[in-house]
Amino acid sequence: MAQTAAFTTARMINAVAWKMPLPAPAWLSELQARDNVRPLLESFQYSAASYWQNGAQMFPTKWLATSVEHDRLIAAELFNLTRCDVNARANELGVELSSVCRRAFRYRAEREATANALRVREGKSIETGSRCSDGGWMFDGTTLRFSRQIATAAPDRPMPLVLRVQPYHGKPRRPS
Repeated sequence: MAQTAAFTTARMINAVAWKMPLPAPAWLSELQARDNVRPLLESFQYSAASYWQNGAQMFPTKWLATSVEHDRLIAAELFNLTRCDVNARANELGVELSSVCRRAFRYRAEREATANALRVREGKSIETGSRCSDGGWMFDGTTLRFSRQIATAAPDRPMPLVLRVQPYHGKPRRPS
């Protein structure tokens, strides 16, 4: 729960940060440098391990062992993904993971959108590459966009991956 709350807070800050007056505050670069996906996945792994450690002593069943191993494999699979559009499966307990995972992996592209929008507003060129292996960035002079749609979990209201940004021309301007 703590990692989910921290992740949600980081997403909300990121969603408005590209509109903040220039220069961006120093703390924003610290927030941008932190990959909140990894701690979220680590907490999922920890939960799976704690089920095993605590539950196996009370209910040592083949089903529990299978369930815990299934969760561990899901976490390992997610750790290795480089896409930003993911669709995780449910675990053996029926916990649907795709909603959280879709938000988490899409956040990587949202964070890049903020960084690129700030770069444009400062009069710099964008970073066209992406940490997301399933896309990249384009800027046509007014519109910054990710090269493909990345789904999110309803009713999530994600930061858009298409932004109208006004480049710096002598004095800072607010984004539209």
